[in-house]
Amino acid sequence: MSDFEKLEKFIASCKTSKECEAYSKKLKKAGFEEAADMANLRAAQLRKQEYDNGGRRPDIDYHIIGLKDGDVIYLPELDIEATVYSHRTLWYENREIYVTPLQEKLISSGCPSRLVRGKWRMRSNDRLINDAYMEIYPE
Repeated sequence: MSDFEKLEKFIASCKTSKECEAYSKKLKKAGFEEAADMANLRAAQLRKQEYDNGGRRPDIDYHIIGLKDGDVIYLPELDIEATVYSHRTLWYENREIYVTPLQEKLISSGCPSRLVRGKWRMRSNDRLINDAYMEIYPE
């Protein structure tokens, strides 16, 4: 069994999203980006499983909709970009931030709310983040 197959097997054996997230951070630090992405995806799958088993609808989860750390999302009419930093946070103007505070910051700096809220798109395929999320976690 190759080292990568051993990593895959270990990641698949993770029982909680927290365990996967912690392992992903270690893998990322060690330079194993692909394996870190696999651990993040497993964590997202476990969070989805919790929801399917009657848990509450989780807040935004960039990994479950197919985004990876480093992927770009943007507001098309404002030419504003942010980078996915974790399953819940973004990287914007050299700091980690959640999407809601980022939206509030943009609106308070003069961006119209109608061009910010619910308008984030994936750079990779131009799909609305909200549409992708609603597909996985319907209200």
